[in-house]
Order: sequence, then C-alpha cells, then structure tokens
Amino acid sequence: MLKRMKPIKKKSKEKKEKKPKKISWTITFDEMVEVLKNLEQMHHKLGVIMAYGGGCRLSEVLKLKPKDFNFVTGELFIRQGKNSKDRITVIPPIITKDYMKYFPIPCGKRSLQKAFEDACIKCGLMGTKPGVHFHSLRHGFATRWINQGLDIRKLQHLMGHESQVTTEVYIHMAKEGSVKTYLEGF
Repeated sequence: MLKRMKPIKKKSKEKKEKKPKKISWTITFDEMVEVLKNLEQMHHKLGVIMAYGGGCRLSEVLKLKPKDFNFVTGELFIRQGKNSKDRITVIPPIITKDYMKYFPIPCGKRSLQKAFEDACIKCGLMGTKPGVHFHSLRHGFATRWINQGLDIRKLQHLMGHESQVTTEVYIHMAKEGSVKTYLEGF
C-alpha cells in the first residue's frame, strides 16, 4: 500500500511587507516624577523607579531580591533577564537599604502595569503620549543616559543588549539632547 504524500509547498520569493514601526514613547524624568506622585502603593512606586532609574524590564523588576543590590559599588545584578542572561546595571540613587523590605515586589506583571497606566491617566501623560506603557520607563532610562553623554557601548552593557544596533535606537529617541548638543557646536 502506498502512502499518500503531502504536496511540496514552494516558498514565495516575494518578501513580506514589513509593518511600519510605531513610535516608541519615552518618559522624561519630570514625567516619571508626576507618575510617582499618582501612585499610592510603595511597591508600585519602587517598580517604576527601578524601571526608569535602573533600566529594568517589567519581568526583571518583579524578580529583584535584596541580594541583587550592592550598595557598596552601586551595582544592581539582574539575574536571568531577557534570553536568560545576567547583567549588571545601576541602582537608582534614591534606592537605599531601607527599601529592601519591599523586595521582591509583591505583585504581578499586570498589577504593576495597571497601576502605572492608571497613574499616567491621572497625571495627564496619556493625553500627551497616548502610546506610553511600562516599557517606556526603560526607554526613558536609555535616552537620559544618551542625553548625558554616556558612551553607546557602556549603555549597551547597562541595557543588556547583544547588538549595539539595538542600543543605537535610543540615539534617535534622544532627539532633544542630540539637537541641543549639535547646536552648541556652532
């Protein structure tokens, strides 16, 4: 008895059209402060601070434990971040040993995202930046460092990016700082 074989599908030589990339919204320091003012729970505030001040992803924020903070060196150890990679970033200056009792942060991803979104609505940020989301805090971390003149390789290390090209996106997001630096050269 012969087995019935499936027809061989030919691969199309036409390339699929890429969807246009959406604007990646970033948050400034002042906007982050306004968001903090509109958060009630301390653990939500700390989550926002760690994302903006330490460049942590949402999942990384929720995994942080007191042993990950080295207050002597100012280093924050991110264990098993994206793609199960470890990295070292900075401890936000506002974070002290007194806050260690809140780690690990006692809430889930959706709870922290929802608290952030609600705070953005309360402070009017959603009106000016409708696409803002929790990851925008990480974008804010990177653009702030770029605006302060940090070398792209060092920022790549802090962000945990494998490719420098991924980090270079933040150069374009830091428009105001780049334009200001450029104009000061004249």
